[in-house]
Amino acid sequence: MKINQYRITLLILILIDVGRDISCCTFPVTWDGNWYDSTEGTLTISKATLQVTSGWVVTLGASSVITWTCVAEDTSNHYFVFRGDSSLSFFSSTIIPYLCIHWTNETDNSFYYYVLADYQSNGVNERVYLETYSSAITSWSTSTYCSPASAPGDEEFHMAVRQGYESSALIDFPPILQGTHSYTYTHGGSVFCSAASNVDICSDTTTTTFNYTLCSSLQLFSSEGMLHCVASISSGSTSYISVYNPGTVDNVNYFRFSCLAVAYSGTTVLSSVSAGSCEPSQSPGVATSTGGVLSLSTIVNCTSDTSTTSSATTENEITTGNSVTPGSSVSTESSDTTENSVTTGISVTTESSVTTESSVTTESSVTTGSSVTTGSSISISSNNSYCKLMYMLGINEWFWSESVRVS
Repeated sequence: MKINQYRITLLILILIDVGRDISCCTFPVTWDGNWYDSTEGTLTISKATLQVTSGWVVTLGASSVITWTCVAEDTSNHYFVFRGDSSLSFFSSTIIPYLCIHWTNETDNSFYYYVLADYQSNGVNERVYLETYSSAITSWSTSTYCSPASAPGDEEFHMAVRQGYESSALIDFPPILQGTHSYTYTHGGSVFCSAASNVDICSDTTTTTFNYTLCSSLQLFSSEGMLHCVASISSGSTSYISVYNPGTVDNVNYFRFSCLAVAYSGTTVLSSVSAGSCEPSQSPGVATSTGGVLSLSTIVNCTSDTSTTSSATTENEITTGNSVTPGSSVSTESSDTTENSVTTGISVTTESSVTTESSVTTESSVTTGSSVTTGSSISISSNNSYCKLMYMLGINEWFWSESVRVS
């Protein structure tokens, strides 16, 4: 009887590391290459190195973090924790940013995600977990990095569609929009279009087609007037819908994604419009910072789902969708950090220390002040090379079932 030497070697590697907290990540099969992101433009994912190498940018003063390595995951809740591969400078402190991603696959080639972190208002101006750098922190857990005091609302999702596979990412619009409608569009105090207008979401329930011959007013930031549904999230009586524009994109007048907050007001369907992702607290009947409100009157209802009419609410009953992220029980009340402060996380100390690429001595906490003094970005090792090695060797795919093979 012979034991396969290669697999025994891998077994020895694991036994040597007994007691060390190794946080490995396993990306979904298709998570690789370039993706269109509704907020960040193009997102580049490397499955081989467990990194996001472009797209997500966190900036504080003159320092920015643009590449991220996955250091922990919670498979039951679909959480990934990404650690910045470099640092941010805040006065004399060195800050490491983290992004906890709560993701949901919509199709094999599309997913939406929430950033589970508190909003940082001083200079960073986005949801991100900030932690003072310490060489003693060599392991990470989702319980620490994915528990914000103020979780994002259902509307605060970001959409990602794999480039080259856009046609396989389309899904049906929710029943509330499936039909042929006339519409008006209110923006900036002006009302555009009339009862003579027409939008078809019936011939193809994955696609909305505006008839620009009847009304030439630009809709949903689309030059051609044709867009596809790629995500739909229900929150109470409101549906939040991400639509994809396959046509002209210049990020000035025409955007690749737009987001709708849709609900009934009597027998009329109201839909607020936002370029890119939905805005926090976006409401169906209220204009956003980038778009106005569509009022749709159904001409032909092409769905047999009678709930689209029986569930109609009055205008004063339209909700704003500020419920907690699916799967989360934390409150969505706003608790943004103050203008002149940066919130940092709790340091986690483990029994073993890992040497980083550069030695950095930092303060134990972030010192606040009325202004931010920037500094040079210091590269920090991801401390995840072991996890990457195990991934590249394929151990997480077959080890437990085939670690010892008899030949």
